[in-house]
Amino acid sequence: MAGELLELMMDGDKELLGKVTRRIMRVIEGSFADDKSRPTRSEVRRRFVILETLLRELRSEHGWGMERILDTLPLALRSRLDGIPWDPSEQRKMWVPQDGAVIG
Repeated sequence: MAGELLELMMDGDKELLGKVTRRIMRVIEGSFADDKSRPTRSEVRRRFVILETLLRELRSEHGWGMERILDTLPLALRSRLDGIPWDPSEQRKMWVPQDGAVIG
């Protein structure tokens, strides 16, 4: 089911889906390395769901471009895992042409 949601967000762009999937896996792996903990199936799944939720929120509710989202995921996940509030509206407030999103 999670993969289907990501695929819908990528509008059938298999190359972009692959890029997003690889980046999500690296973010999850990095988060375990930062925690110096051993990944369990349930914790990998939990972190994936956090990232997927963030991706959907940043794309649909905030209109962020995919590169900007992917660059932000490690910080956003770390904040969520550490219980630190992370508000995307407080992030960078400028438009970057290669970003693919107009930010207000």
